[in-house]
Amino acid sequence: MKKILIAIIFIYCNTLVYAQVNSHIVRNNTYKNKKYGFSFLIPGYLKIATGGDESYYKCIAITPIEKKKHAVNRGAVFIMEVSTTPLDSTLSVENYEKHADGEYYINTPLNDSVKANKIKGVGWTGLQETHVCRGGTTTQSNGDVTSEILDGCENVYLSNGKITIKIYTDGKKLDDKLYAGILKSLRF
Repeated sequence: MKKILIAIIFIYCNTLVYAQVNSHIVRNNTYKNKKYGFSFLIPGYLKIATGGDESYYKCIAITPIEKKKHAVNRGAVFIMEVSTTPLDSTLSVENYEKHADGEYYINTPLNDSVKANKIKGVGWTGLQETHVCRGGTTTQSNGDVTSEILDGCENVYLSNGKITIKIYTDGKKLDDKLYAGILKSLRF
C-alpha cells in the first residue's frame, strides 16, 4: 500500500513540474466585459484589471515566470481601452490617416509612417500595426538623458461598428499565440 501511495505522489508531483515547465500547456480563461458586451480567451497566467472609469483595463501577468517576461512594463502585458465609437471615428482621434486607397497609416513618435494591417473575425473588423517607439528615459551620471528605442509598440483595434476595443503595448509586441487567441475567440 505504501508503494502505491508513493507512486501516486511521485506521478502527481512530476505532473505539476511538467505543467509548470511546459508553459504551452496552459488553461485559458474567458474574459467577459459585461458593460460593453464582448468576450475573448486569455491564458490562465494573465488577469485583466479594470481602471477607475471602466473603459481602461490593464492585462497583467500573475505568475512569476510571466511577470519576469514583462518586467520592462511592470508586469503589464497590454493595455485595453474601450470606446462606444465606430472604428473610423476612433482611428481619426488616434491620429491615423485614411488614404485614398482606403488604407490607414499612422505617424509614429519617431516620424515613421506605418501602414496598418486590416484584420477581421466573426462579427468584427479591425487594424493592427507595430512600430518603433521610445521607451523610458535614463539620466546618466554626467547629466545626459537617453531614451531607449523599443521595437515593439503595437496597436490593435477591434470593432463591431458600435464598440471599438484598442489593445496596445508599450515596448514589447504581443506574443503571437496570445494575439491569435484573442482574435480567434473575440465575440461581441
